[in-house]
Amino acid sequence: MRMSENVVIVATENNDAVCEELRQLGHEAHAFQCDVTSEQEVEAVGSEILRQLGHVDVLVNNAGVAMCQGLLTLKHSDIRRTFDVNTLSQFWTVKYFLPSMKDRGSGHIVSIASVAGLLGSPFMTDYCASKFAVLGFMYALEEELYQTGVEFIKLTTVCPVFINTGLFPNVGARFPMLTPIMDTRDVALRVLWTPCSETSL
Repeated sequence: MRMSENVVIVATENNDAVCEELRQLGHEAHAFQCDVTSEQEVEAVGSEILRQLGHVDVLVNNAGVAMCQGLLTLKHSDIRRTFDVNTLSQFWTVKYFLPSMKDRGSGHIVSIASVAGLLGSPFMTDYCASKFAVLGFMYALEEELYQTGVEFIKLTTVCPVFINTGLFPNVGARFPMLTPIMDTRDVALRVLWTPCSETSL
């Protein structure tokens, strides 16, 4: 990350401490709280971000939840929550920030999916389905942008195996030599600088 770049963190919890750490490293950082499952909040916070910073160069959709339960034990509300956070939130953020990227003639949309969006896994039917949907969304968006002549916006879909985020605290790599648990910093650097439209980690 270059020292001149701004960093905007949007999350459900307060991230002032993270922003201060980034500032100590010489970056300009801003924190916003937002429930990304709410179209209204995404629009309100997105408007404030554009008002303060002018534009967004890179949008990273990274919100995710995992219930890790069998299908028959999942509550209806759990399934809806999984899709609201993992899938539908990406519709709301992209719908809001894509127009300004098109107006500027540049932009990069990053979607953090999962290897669970490529392969099914037991006790994760809702999670896998939500990540399969994310891949479908990004594939379709890529085609839509191409068909409408918007080829200057870069799309990256990341399908990691294991990253030490804490989302699955009791899960480890079965074959660590083949699928090692990755560090978040290494993943972030690969995402930002990859030339590919899809990244498997």
